[in-house]
Amino acid sequence: MRDLMPQDDEVDGFGFDRCKGAKERSYLLGLYQGMVRATGAVTSRDLHKWQQENTLAENICRFYDKIPRQYVGGYYPWFEQNKHIVDANTGKPSLLDSALNMTALRAWMPKTRGVTDIGGLRNALTEKEFDVALLYGSTHASYRPSPGMPIWTSFGFCTCRLEDFIQHDEAELGELYKLLMNKCTWTEFHCAYEGGTVEQLARRKGFTEKIAKLKRSGIYLQPKPYSVYGLKEYIAQGDTEVDPILPVMWDYGYLRCRGAREKMQWRDTYKELFESKEHRDEQLHEACIKGKIFEYVKRILPKTPTSFQNLCLNSHGLKGPG
Repeated sequence: MRDLMPQDDEVDGFGFDRCKGAKERSYLLGLYQGMVRATGAVTSRDLHKWQQENTLAENICRFYDKIPRQYVGGYYPWFEQNKHIVDANTGKPSLLDSALNMTALRAWMPKTRGVTDIGGLRNALTEKEFDVALLYGSTHASYRPSPGMPIWTSFGFCTCRLEDFIQHDEAELGELYKLLMNKCTWTEFHCAYEGGTVEQLARRKGFTEKIAKLKRSGIYLQPKPYSVYGLKEYIAQGDTEVDPILPVMWDYGYLRCRGAREKMQWRDTYKELFESKEHRDEQLHEACIKGKIFEYVKRILPKTPTSFQNLCLNSHGLKGPG
């Protein structure tokens, strides 16, 4: 399957015409590419057949549900929220539909009354409102946000250590959000999210000690939108078929890689770094700004090849992006 976006006459029935913007189209393309390229078990002819049979969403789920969750990447968790893009009439609830505590959400958030699933939430709410609803519904059902979901970044799950990705750090952060939302109204939390003051709200509600404990582990409720989190999301998704977004390529050495092998080696180095207990995302960001990425990586991972030093050069400290 090509890396190019399909043209208008190619998208009928495959969901691209239902996507809201280029980002969703990119995610959907990545979802299909993961099926066709990963094992060769799925062909373009299979996709067309399923589309004609109106079983496309069902077969996408069947393919990805066979893969261990930690290896599934970020496109499928996004698709679980957005199955209606491929099949507006699908009757099988997504994993996220099943996990979300919609009864509790409707009681807390008046605007969601009468809504029964993810598709309904997206249609009824603004983007920021949808983020809050998704956080509330998922944390109240002990469902963890995944890389590729906007709330993974905007609510700080991206700051959790990758090695602990499915366990302690994320559980503590999710529990804090659950307790906080139980102690405030929908309006309070939504306004704090819009204003970037969720941490201040949490402090006012009595969670100062929990916030301090999380910060000691490098975990933040609303982290600044540094490109280091885009790098971390790319590493966590595990998709080796596509390049990271341009700010990540610019800041963290991918533009200087000579071929796929060097990109893979550099990716593996970052993965090991993010899994290290000594690593802190904000320190890597600071090293990036100072043009000292290699020195930072070498300190945490002494066996990093000296040949990687040239990959770490960027224009930060001169005129690079913030």
